[in-house]
Amino acid sequence: MTVISINISAQENDQQNNKQVNALILQPITVTIGGDFIVTGSFVSSKLQRLDYFITSIFTGAEQKAFGSLTQIETIRHVSIVIKKYALRDITLKRTNGEIRKIDLMKFRLTGDFANNPYLLNDDMIIFPAYDLNTNFVEIIGAVNKEVKFQFVDGDGLADALLFAGGINQAYENRQQFLRDQQASMIEQLQKAEDQQLEGRGQREGERDAVA
Repeated sequence: MTVISINISAQENDQQNNKQVNALILQPITVTIGGDFIVTGSFVSSKLQRLDYFITSIFTGAEQKAFGSLTQIETIRHVSIVIKKYALRDITLKRTNGEIRKIDLMKFRLTGDFANNPYLLNDDMIIFPAYDLNTNFVEIIGAVNKEVKFQFVDGDGLADALLFAGGINQAYENRQQFLRDQQASMIEQLQKAEDQQLEGRGQREGERDAVA
């Protein structure tokens, strides 16, 4: 009888511990969104949510709210295009312990690498970079499975471009020449984007000087 009593006591302890762990996991947390996104501020989440699911949920709710008062089809289409223009790469995740991580949701959605889709923690801050098709995007076209224009992030190379384009089309024969051409094209596009950024920065500084 003593053995049975000990076993029951151990099971009760395990059950109690499991309840405490579940309560801790399910406890609401606060996550803040900042930067260039459809909506910013602090929102309720849980430790069971990963970043991509959280962002998608917040976006969907804000999108539905934005469409709530619209009646004209053309207006709805225009708003839909505008609000979907937010960065999926170079997202900054800041944590209260001082950790700062760069998140690439575009790569996560292609590769399933959860390093780019972590679980959320209380008081996390997610910051979206500016989304500008004219200054920080690169286009890859030609003998690829999917022609694509993607947001450039420091450190990107031809391998990243081919990942986003779904690789080289197997029907294309001169693969090496294509790779050389695309590498040259990327360099040219990045130089052009950098020049545009410098030009834009100069214009803003000139405007500030004029106001002063």
